Amino acid sequence: MRWWSSLRGRIFVILAALALITVAGGVVTIWYTRHMEALFTQSVQKEVATTLQGEALLRALIQEKGLVSYYFMDGDEKWLERLKEQRRAFRDLLADTQRTAATAGDRQKLEQIEKRYGQYIDSKDRVIALYKSGQREEGRVLHREVRSEE
Repeated sequence: MRWWSSLRGRIFVILAALALITVAGGVVTIWYTRHMEALFTQSVQKEVATTLQGEALLRALIQEKGLVSYYFMDGDEKWLERLKEQRRAFRDLLADTQRTAATAGDRQKLEQIEKRYGQYIDSKDRVIALYKSGQREEGRVLHREVRSEE
């Protein structure tokens, strides 16, 4: 008679199968938990990176905002040089953000930002041209309109 055909053998086989299933279930649970943790961490890191890049874009735009007003006040060309630097920094940051955009929705929003930024720059350049040509009142009126759109 074979050992697994007796009652004791069958009970042993059943207990061994239960133990094996329990261990396999634990291994699968541990693997699944680690896998889910990695996915969650990756997702949170992407969201945090996106948020930080958005805040950096906002800071760069805010730093650029008052420079034309300063130029209007004292006519010093250094403000326009700083404006060029800020514009370059904003465009570089926007390009970096576009390269790392995670979703199509993010890319679409960034394209809208780029388009609106181009319109903003064109308006500010018209204001600067008016100031440089001595048409300070016309420049001031347009400048006020542009600032209200910001």
